[in-house]
Amino acid sequence: MQGYLLTLLAMLAFAGNSILNRLALADGSIDAGSFSVIRLLSGALCLGAFYHISRAQRMTLNPRHLVKLMPFALPLLGYALSFSYAYLDLTAGTGALILFATVQLVLIAYHWMSGHRLTAGEWFGVMLAVGGFCLLLLPSASQPDLISALLMMVAGICWAVFTVVGKKAGQPLRSTYWGFLGAGLIVLVLSPWLVEPKALSTSGVIWALLSGAVMSAMGYVIWYRALAFISVLKASVVQLSVPVLSVFGGLIWLQEPLNWRLSLASLLVLGGIALVFNTRKPD
Repeated sequence: MQGYLLTLLAMLAFAGNSILNRLALADGSIDAGSFSVIRLLSGALCLGAFYHISRAQRMTLNPRHLVKLMPFALPLLGYALSFSYAYLDLTAGTGALILFATVQLVLIAYHWMSGHRLTAGEWFGVMLAVGGFCLLLLPSASQPDLISALLMMVAGICWAVFTVVGKKAGQPLRSTYWGFLGAGLIVLVLSPWLVEPKALSTSGVIWALLSGAVMSAMGYVIWYRALAFISVLKASVVQLSVPVLSVFGGLIWLQEPLNWRLSLASLLVLGGIALVFNTRKPD
């Protein structure tokens, strides 16, 4: 039960993060580079405070520590930057389809190469969830800009790598903190080339802060804790619920319409996830 609850909270945080990204970038209240910088730095500060309070200790940085940060920092940095810049020229449906399809392929491939084999029930659950996901997103997808599509694929690969690295590390709080700290240090150095001061607005900065400190930082802490209870395959499939949850959030925040296609797709995605979760008990 704990694993299911943590997974639900993590998916809600990721969906909330998608909504904040849409609110900030769609109306031009902030540029993609500034959003990414604020998001990563606020996430690092939030996790740093939480980590040091919970551990009652300080982390001193030296070259050896910086090397240890890189396996966590680089995938997170790649995801955050690629995601923001890709969405400048992609529709929401097309971008989400490319992102989560990429995550699926990478994580399922990793699951397979690690020696695991999918049962018939798991395959059916995966196909059911992917079918519902495509039903939800394909009608709104348009011919994507090639560069933007490639950027979103990079974001998906980075998200998958960050998921695997965090699961292997076994210390979710420290792993997430190291990722945000390392990525934050890198974007701090790169900020003169990433930040456009003229594009900043109060609302855009607020959305970026909430995205980094609440939805991203704490969302990843919860997600890594959830990964202790679920397999990499389940982790890959359950993330398909994020676009569904994001769309329903959009009904409230963006006044997007609800129709039969959205309702049916949601049932297929969530039903497929439930099937994968309950087909094979031991991981």
